[in-house]
Amino acid sequence: MLTPSITRRAPLAQLRRAALAGLAVLLGGLAVASAAGAAGWAIQPTANPFGWPDSFLSGMSCPSATACIAVGNSSFPGVFDGMDEFWNGTSWQITFGQRLAANANNQFFAASCTSASNCEAVGTYVGGGGSRLPLAEVWTGTTWTLQPVQLPPGATEAELFGVSCTSPSAC
Repeated sequence: MLTPSITRRAPLAQLRRAALAGLAVLLGGLAVASAAGAAGWAIQPTANPFGWPDSFLSGMSCPSATACIAVGNSSFPGVFDGMDEFWNGTSWQITFGQRLAANANNQFFAASCTSASNCEAVGTYVGGGGSRLPLAEVWTGTTWTLQPVQLPPGATEAELFGVSCTSPSAC
């Protein structure tokens, strides 16, 4: 035979104390989050390329407070192009990576910088026949230079989604 279970109800005073304690924790957490935001975090607007309706940033690296690179792509229907923006401590400035070929769609996913004059950006581009191929470019402080990337043995497509550099010659 089954017997009904008996539940014990907490006194109303205990429920009130628990609710007040939860509210205090919540308000304390909000105060900490507000203080952290006031201590240095701020949204920085980025530039958008003229004539490109959609821009996406997907990776970033900052070797100092006055040198950051953010990478991604700008696009409009049917075409996209790798994009990068540099932070100089005051504002963002747009440059574009190397175009691989006329109408070759490319995009960056990640970046790693060892200094303001040395950054590696990686991603993908659309090759002949529509295959997605790995893309790597290095920033010298004034220009981007395309770097050859080999496909793994037997692969017909590949993309690079991350990069980490410990020196200008080691990524």
